Amino acid sequence: MEFRLTGRNLELDPDLRSAAESMAESLEEEFERLTSVNMTLSREKYRQIAQVEVHLPGGRYVAREESADMVISMEQAAKKVAVQVRKLMDRRMDIKRQGPVPVPGEESGAEEWGEGEEERPE
Repeated sequence: MEFRLTGRNLELDPDLRSAAESMAESLEEEFERLTSVNMTLSREKYRQIAQVEVHLPGGRYVAREESADMVISMEQAAKKVAVQVRKLMDRRMDIKRQGPVPVPGEESGAEEWGEGEEERPE
């Protein structure tokens, strides 16, 4: 997995970097098919903004959060993107569980064997 951390209008101290790396690792543990995680941290006046972008073979998912504390923003954004990915995985599993969708206008095959008849034709 590729991890990229970007800081805008703030310096990335080692504590902030290690917190971001641990969040990316937890996302990787939860979703093994992750190809990359991009985390952008920015500061605007009193707002601390964190944007987490996750790439999977099925698409790209982005979450953005802002609060007064950067670590809280990062945690909330990581939770948001995890919910998005879980929702996608659940949706895919539901489709697999349902089986193939019948095509309208196509017979089910029961008439072929003479449903309603007592014997099968030989």
